[in-house]
Amino acid sequence: MALDEAGNLDIETLLKPLDEGIEKITTEMEKARRLEVERAPARETSPPPAVPTTQAAPLNVELPKFNGNPTEWNEFEGLFRKAMETRASGYSETDRKHLLKNSLETAEAREAARLFAAGGRTLDEILKKL
Repeated sequence: MALDEAGNLDIETLLKPLDEGIEKITTEMEKARRLEVERAPARETSPPPAVPTTQAAPLNVELPKFNGNPTEWNEFEGLFRKAMETRASGYSETDRKHLLKNSLETAEAREAARLFAAGGRTLDEILKKL
């Protein structure tokens, strides 16, 4: 088991193989998609109709920041959730996860959010885990 100098569980060491595995799988999936596109027969079809988006400016939302102090998490989470309901209501789930990651000021919190998102968790599940 991975422990730090104080004898506490070292999450970063435990998650490193998972992160590497996710990166490897992602790379292999991208290669497979490229091959699939290259091998797909050409079709003579009209392009799909444009899908309107409700997002006016990409990820241009003023959000609270979390500095890593656990005693301030509940306040940050409440403000962040309220911002998602009001100022970012038209954003996709992926964009909302990105906004969360950018609101986290510590590397540890950003990395944890990234790993949870890579694991397919929803924004709500990520906020509960953090």
